[in-house]
Amino acid sequence: MNRDINNRLKLFLAYKKLNNNELAKLLNYNSQEKIARLFRDDQAKPSYDILFDLSNKFEELNIDWLINGRGEMLNEPNVINEDPERYGSGTFIDHDSFDIIKEQLSKKDEIIEKLIELLNKRD
Repeated sequence: MNRDINNRLKLFLAYKKLNNNELAKLLNYNSQEKIARLFRDDQAKPSYDILFDLSNKFEELNIDWLINGRGEMLNEPNVINEDPERYGSGTFIDHDSFDIIKEQLSKKDEIIEKLIELLNKRD
């Protein structure tokens, strides 16, 4: 089972294009040893601290997938990326808020279309 967790972690690192050393730096570890031992020792498993740090650093990582193999590697992408200066690079919002925003944008589009039709009729 430890091997499975470590293999899933390898998959995530490959997805992020990170090596052990880069991950250790991102997690503010003094050394890459905490990470490297996971892939060197068949009995090694990530500590609570490593899992906690991963979940805080990579909000897109589905920790349930990492630990148990359930679901997809990445959490659902309810992320606003259109205006990174305004929202930051990847602002996560909950499903209900996302649905409300989607509905409001749809209504806005309908109003714009009606206004364009009215303007075209005036010409």
